[in-house]
Amino acid sequence: MGVKRYYQQRREAGDTLIEVLVSIVVISIVIVAAYNITNQGLRIEQNAIERTQASQTISGQAETLRSIRDLAANGDANAKTQWAAILARATTVNPSYTTCAATGSSLPFYLNPNNVAVVNNTQATSQYFTYWIEAYRSPITSPFVDFHVRGCWQGVGQSKVQSIGSVVRLVVPQ
Repeated sequence: MGVKRYYQQRREAGDTLIEVLVSIVVISIVIVAAYNITNQGLRIEQNAIERTQASQTISGQAETLRSIRDLAANGDANAKTQWAAILARATTVNPSYTTCAATGSSLPFYLNPNNVAVVNNTQATSQYFTYWIEAYRSPITSPFVDFHVRGCWQGVGQSKVQSIGSVVRLVVPQ
């Protein structure tokens, strides 16, 4: 009887080494899974922020193009000069979307938001984001010009380059 009671008391006294190891493994798996889910959520959030900023920049460039065109049509002398400079950049070579840079045969530019000036032969870079505009005029006589507004950036923690673009078709005032 004494031996049986000893083992019964021993069993009730605490956990065995195997039980402790199993509980540590289970807790470790839960912690690693929570860490991975949090990292994935942060990555998705960062990507959404970057895409929103890029979209806003692209939309701002498109809206500035529309404003310059409208002001030029209404007789503003500075806008007429800017619009003429923009139309001079139009080519009959359709822009390529295969690379994250302006195509070699186009005449890329961007609109400086500080003084609404046309900056020629270049792409704008703001911290991690590069953007530009390429103007395409159909070789067939048409009253419009397509402006391909593009942007690219290297996402945080991502190996693939992200890109966004929009095409704005504007009728050229006569």
